[in-house]
Amino acid sequence: MDAPLEIEDIDEGLTRGQKCKKWLKDNLLLLLTILGVGLGILMGFLMRMANLSQQNIDYFAFPGELFIRMLKCMILPLILCSIISALATLDAKTSGKLGGRAVAYYAGTTLIAVIIGIVLVVSIHPGKGDPNAIARAGSSRRVSAADSFLDLIRNMFPDNIMQACFQSYN
Repeated sequence: MDAPLEIEDIDEGLTRGQKCKKWLKDNLLLLLTILGVGLGILMGFLMRMANLSQQNIDYFAFPGELFIRMLKCMILPLILCSIISALATLDAKTSGKLGGRAVAYYAGTTLIAVIIGIVLVVSIHPGKGDPNAIARAGSSRRVSAADSFLDLIRNMFPDNIMQACFQSYN
């Protein structure tokens, strides 16, 4: 009987330093992601100890808020483009069946999300509270020029791109 074939190591001639450099190059995105998460946790702990004012907290939160708004803005076009590109690669017969299934799946998951939302709203009654407590806590905050400028930039990235397309201001 022949001995089983062993898979050759592609990096056979490389030194340990070259292998390490190659591994770092291949996994750079993973390492930077882990580093970013670690730095974010560290910054969160340090900022909590710094006892920042609400205005400073808003300034630190601004880039993250912009990032989340951009992600929300891109979700619907990404879903539609991925469905269309997947259907474009198929033949007509399979495309019809799969397209129907994709639309049914999307409608079904949307229906489930709506049902869960209605059940939660009926059960926990968000926004219901003591109106007197809301009136007492309703002190308005002074708006600075920096807040207006940040709000202007914030409004450049809508949460919902479809709403932004069809909404009109008088």
